[in-house]
Amino acid sequence: MSTLLRILTLVLAVGLTLLAGGGLLWYLAYGVDKGPPEQVTIAGLAAQATIRWGTQGDVYIRAKTERDAMTALGYAHGRRRAWSVALWRQAAAGRLGEWFGEPALDVDRLTRRLGMAARAQAAFERLSDPEQDLLRAYADGLNAALQSHEKRLQQEFVLLELHPEPWLPWHTLAIERLFAWLAVPPPAPEALSGAGVAVGSFYEADRALRQWLQLHGFENSVAWAARDSAGTHLFQRQVYGATALPFLQEIALQWEGGPSLQGASLPG
Repeated sequence: MSTLLRILTLVLAVGLTLLAGGGLLWYLAYGVDKGPPEQVTIAGLAAQATIRWGTQGDVYIRAKTERDAMTALGYAHGRRRAWSVALWRQAAAGRLGEWFGEPALDVDRLTRRLGMAARAQAAFERLSDPEQDLLRAYADGLNAALQSHEKRLQQEFVLLELHPEPWLPWHTLAIERLFAWLAVPPPAPEALSGAGVAVGSFYEADRALRQWLQLHGFENSVAWAARDSAGTHLFQRQVYGATALPFLQEIALQWEGGPSLQGASLPG
């Protein structure tokens, strides 16, 4: 009888282990985010803003003021691109090594040498008060998404045991500088001759930066034209590098008394 009990106990233990493992695999495959909530409270909003989520990643935002529209935009970017913006910020700040260890240190040395974070902070201080306020509004919305329960449980953050840090207004300018650098080829060797850097190491770190972020060209983008009675229309879908998600997020943005804006936005 004791032997049978041990066998049953062993079978039960194996079954629970398989169930737990299956649950973990399901989580890693599908995550826990069931989509944006119907309503969320964000500090700083002057009035209710509306976000309509398209099926292809596009978003449609209506707000009372330009500031509220920027807050809603930050929230939309955070909901759809939480991991991307956190990774890009870490790279621009020269802090990838904190997440990935020694293999990322050469990349961190490069971005710190380029001064992306320091120059972004200095640029923010030089902006006018209204411009700073819009960046703060955007940060409010992005933080509301990053600090949400769903985003904290996003698989990338869970696997690395990370909690997204608060987004500061100047972080957006750091992302801008990161992509300004990535959008063009690295400088020619002769341009580096008087800069006091080892040319070979510089190019190796630059290649590593682009590989870490999988941002190294527009080769996966597509463009097509269609002709109808109104004329010829050009359509394009821009995907930068080898990222699984489109590089740019399509938005339509409108606030009372302001223009109706429609186009592609860079998350972050």
